[in-house]
Amino acid sequence: MTDASHADFDRSEDTSADLPSFTPAVTRARHDGWTADRQRVFIAVLAETGCVTDAADAAGVSPRSAYRLRARLDAADFAFAWDHALRQASNRLVSAAFEGAIHGRTQQIWKKGELAVQSRTPSDRLLIFLIKHLDPNRFTHPSHSKINDRLRAPEYLASRQAKLVDLPLDPDPGLPIEPHTGNHPRDPA
Repeated sequence: MTDASHADFDRSEDTSADLPSFTPAVTRARHDGWTADRQRVFIAVLAETGCVTDAADAAGVSPRSAYRLRARLDAADFAFAWDHALRQASNRLVSAAFEGAIHGRTQQIWKKGELAVQSRTPSDRLLIFLIKHLDPNRFTHPSHSKINDRLRAPEYLASRQAKLVDLPLDPDPGLPIEPHTGNHPRDPA
C-alpha cells in the first residue's frame, strides 16, 4: 500500500464535522506506518463506509495493523474515534435500508439486447423488519410484548436475583482459582 493510496478518498464531502476530535496515537516514524494524517483518513473513511478494510486501504495501511493500533493502551482516543465512526456508519446503513424499503430497488428487464422495462420495487419485508426492530413496543405482536413485560416486572427480576443469591460462588472453596486463566481447576476448559 502506498502513501498516495489515501488520495483516492473523496474529501469533497466534509465528514470531519461529524467525527469526534481525537488525538492521534503517537507511533514510530515509518514510511509505511501510522501517521496522524493516516489515522484521520482511516477514521473518516470508516465513518463513511463502516468497513475496516476500505478504511485501511484508503489510509495506506493493513486492516491488521489498524486492529493492532486500536488495541494499544496509548491509542484510547483512536479507539474511541473508531467506535464513534462505526456508530455513524451504522446510522447511514439504517437510512439506506429505509430508503431501500420505501423506494425499493431498480429492476430492469432486457429483451434482445435493449432495455424493455425498468421499475422500482419497494421491499415490504425489509420495512416490516426495520419498524419491528427499531420500535418493538409499537410493532410487535401483543403476546410478545406481554412476555417481555413479564420478564421486566420487578417481582420477576427480584425472584431471579434471589435465585442467584442462593447459588454458591465457589463449588469447592478448598481449591484456588488459577490466576493465569481465572478458571477453577476442576472446571472444563
